[in-house]
Amino acid sequence: MQFVKRLINTIKERFRLKLIICFILCAIFPLFILGTISYKISYNIAKDNMLKETKIACEKNQNLLENRMTQIESLADSIHFNLCVLCTTPEQPMSKYLDTLSSVRNNITSMADSFNIYHVNVFLPEDSFVSNEGITFCSLSEMKDYKVQLSDFADQGIKPKWLFQKQVKFPYMVSKNKNPVGVFSCYRSAKINSQQYCFALHITSDELSYYLDEFSKENPSVSYIIDTEGTILASTDQTQIGTSLTNEKRNALTQSRETSHISYNECEIISAPVHNQLFLITETPDYYIRQSASILVKMIFVCFIIVVPLTMFAIIWVADQMTNKVNRLSHSMSELKMDDVIDATQINELVPEASSHLDEIDTLTVTCANMITELNASFESNLNLKIQEEKLNYQLLQSQINPHFLYNILASVQNLLSFGEISKADKMLADLSRFYRGLLRTSNDLIPIKKELEIACLYMEMEALCKDNLFDWDIELEEGIENFLICKFTLQPILENSIQHGLKGNGIHMHIHISITYDDDMIEIIISDDGMGMSPEKLNEIQESIESKQIHYEKHFGISNINSRICSSLQGHGTLRVESNKDSGTTIHIRIPQLLED
Repeated sequence: MQFVKRLINTIKERFRLKLIICFILCAIFPLFILGTISYKISYNIAKDNMLKETKIACEKNQNLLENRMTQIESLADSIHFNLCVLCTTPEQPMSKYLDTLSSVRNNITSMADSFNIYHVNVFLPEDSFVSNEGITFCSLSEMKDYKVQLSDFADQGIKPKWLFQKQVKFPYMVSKNKNPVGVFSCYRSAKINSQQYCFALHITSDELSYYLDEFSKENPSVSYIIDTEGTILASTDQTQIGTSLTNEKRNALTQSRETSHISYNECEIISAPVHNQLFLITETPDYYIRQSASILVKMIFVCFIIVVPLTMFAIIWVADQMTNKVNRLSHSMSELKMDDVIDATQINELVPEASSHLDEIDTLTVTCANMITELNASFESNLNLKIQEEKLNYQLLQSQINPHFLYNILASVQNLLSFGEISKADKMLADLSRFYRGLLRTSNDLIPIKKELEIACLYMEMEALCKDNLFDWDIELEEGIENFLICKFTLQPILENSIQHGLKGNGIHMHIHISITYDDDMIEIIISDDGMGMSPEKLNEIQESIESKQIHYEKHFGISNINSRICSSLQGHGTLRVESNKDSGTTIHIRIPQLLED
């Protein structure tokens, strides 16, 4: 008895306990009972809806597969007709036979391409003229390479026979060294003028998987196709292809062919026959159906809450007296974002006017408001320091280009002087003086594209003079684009690389094309040449340097320097991409935002 009294007194003194007990008595207990009943009802409804949707999807995929297999069998008839023409054409005169062969080959290839057939094999006797062609036409002895033999079709006649095989190797011209996991093949054999032949049309397991229902990532249902032996030909789960079902599961599916639906091993299974050769199976786990049912249960609970508004209003009224300020403060704090200046408007509205009588919640509110003020001041200070740091890094990167460029030009002047080309060296020095005068007039980090093109053209004129005009160039601009801003010294290092590493020697001329065009709200700059290009290994090194956004001073300095500046926030996070083929040339793609001077 004393224990009960102490419990009652504790409840009277604790508001939280009052709220919990009130909620249990008025809402949770009856909702629990009703929820248990509604769950079973909801589960059955969800199960029926899921099965109905799955059956509709299976019927759609069943029709697609039926049509595809019928289409392939019709195509086999057309190929059979063409082979009849070929086999009945005498090999002499040879010119007529070759014309027929070419026509048949072209017809088979055209039909295979038009109907998206992975490959067509025609197996002819070894003494046939084209049996050693090796791709489309093969000898009958090569059927073993495809894990079949002519005797497999002895009793088949001209009717098609469908076979599934795993890990079959196709000619390199077909597979490109990437053989499919499995193939589903339609075989036909016939005998014309005592000449036995066989042919096959192959489609991949990937194509069969394409016809399966594409469930969302959250849906754990699995669809697969099996043959009469229980071998999985295709599946939404690629690891299942080529495996076989257990005897127990296969027997269960065999029994379901009349009902099309069974419950097996905590799964709901829908099966549908396809072309009297295959079966389309879809498995949906029971737990997924239960999850769907839980959503309906939640909806029912919401309805119950609406049905008993007086109970809920009583709870809210009691709780509101103590939790109103806490809720508003919690809501305001939940909307704070620490990656930007914090809007403290809602917090400040909760701060009470100056008073010496503040409760714990008021004190907490004042503390939060003061904390947000300090955080905003700290954030703005850090942001300004970050901007200054990025500007200094950008200017450092840009300044590193100038000595590199000057060193190369002076080396060219030195070479001209060593060969006695005094007039050319003198003109190059005069152009270099003009170049730096124009450069010093533009002290900004970002300059108009027209200024950058002036610098680039002046540089190419100097290099053309040094290289005896072994290269020329042209520039393509869209109207008005020259007024947008670009990082200073963006084009010159790229052109320098093109000239220094692109010229093939032996007096071979090279052409450089510069294109600057609009691309939605971006500007695309393409610099291409028809020079030496680069090896795949060197191209990979440059691409890795671009992706890492690191400056490599030992090699690829120019391109990595430009990439770091273009990717910076000052240039609006642009991008740079390199394409190159050995002995065919190199192309640089640059995309930058459309920026104008303030």
